[in-house]
Amino acid sequence: MMFIIVDTAFGERLADLPEGAPVWIADSAVNWPAVQDRWRTHPGRSEREGITTFGVDAARQPEDWCLDVLATVDDHHDLSGPEHDELHVIGCPPSPRLIEALVPFGFVETNATSDGFVASKARKDSAETGA
Repeated sequence: MMFIIVDTAFGERLADLPEGAPVWIADSAVNWPAVQDRWRTHPGRSEREGITTFGVDAARQPEDWCLDVLATVDDHHDLSGPEHDELHVIGCPPSPRLIEALVPFGFVETNATSDGFVASKARKDSAETGA
């Protein structure tokens, strides 16, 4: 499970996310203090289990920010790998462009949430896994 947050007003809600889950969050005046607080209260986290900020262009939309950061997130976390079976995107809905961009990483199911969406990889049924 990992998170991409394109909500520039996410702020203090960052503290509610699961500890140890990789988080990529849009750098903003509201998010930055929450990121600093999390770094201060959870020192020693690697980038694979910590919080990383990314810059955004205010002239563009959150959907664009998410699309723009996907390749960088993949470079750091190998989104196609088995350890990332869910990607939680907070701050934009599951647009056709985002859904299409996630397919090459194996994310084939998308479920809207109140603040974004969760993309999941295909689940193997018990016949495939031998269970």
